[in-house]
Amino acid sequence: MEKITMSDLIKKQPLITRMMGCIWLMTAFGLWATAGFAWILDYYNITATHQHTAPFFLATVLLLGFGFRLRTKVEEINTLAICVIYFSIISLFAIISASLFPVTFVTLLFGICGAMFLISTLLALCFNINMASRWYALLLICVGWGISFVTNFTLLNSLYLWLISFCFVLLWSFIALRKINVLKLYVRNLYSAAPWTLKHCVVAGALMLYFDFVCFFWSIVMMIFELLNIRRWLQRL
Repeated sequence: MEKITMSDLIKKQPLITRMMGCIWLMTAFGLWATAGFAWILDYYNITATHQHTAPFFLATVLLLGFGFRLRTKVEEINTLAICVIYFSIISLFAIISASLFPVTFVTLLFGICGAMFLISTLLALCFNINMASRWYALLLICVGWGISFVTNFTLLNSLYLWLISFCFVLLWSFIALRKINVLKLYVRNLYSAAPWTLKHCVVAGALMLYFDFVCFFWSIVMMIFELLNIRRWLQRL
């Protein structure tokens, strides 16, 4: 019996579906890479603590600089440069995550969501689910919650981690749903302008999706810090 690999399944799909599938797989790699980098950085103590905060502030400035550059010049950057930038943003965000939260917390959440994108893409390929539609976002939620349940139940995690992991799955599913139409339009326009840039479209799409998450995540962190500052100010009154 002939074996069917993931690459064979992807090649049988229409072009836009093939590109979106590759973007989701690249996103899964980015999430797992974030978890791995965060663990390595914590192991070697390359995080922002009360002794040294330079890595934290440097990572923040570089991350914002990369982001603004990408917003305006992503079409003009070649594929190799986009891969380097994607790798750099993952590394910088890993520094920020490892500095703000326990490394076990970071590896759990990003590991779950990475598996969510991988398994959802495999299921979509096997059952012919359109990966450029809202059904894929619904599939992400179902698969992500299933992985969260099994992982937290196996590790006997606290209720707090259960809730956070479920919310993290919802966050990534919402971002994917919100960006599906934008990614389809971007990929279609970019590919029609330069049909040989399939890899460029995939990496650029995954990078745009990841940075959209970074911006959303950073706004949530800033909002929490503001609420904590307001609470401290009220306690002093």
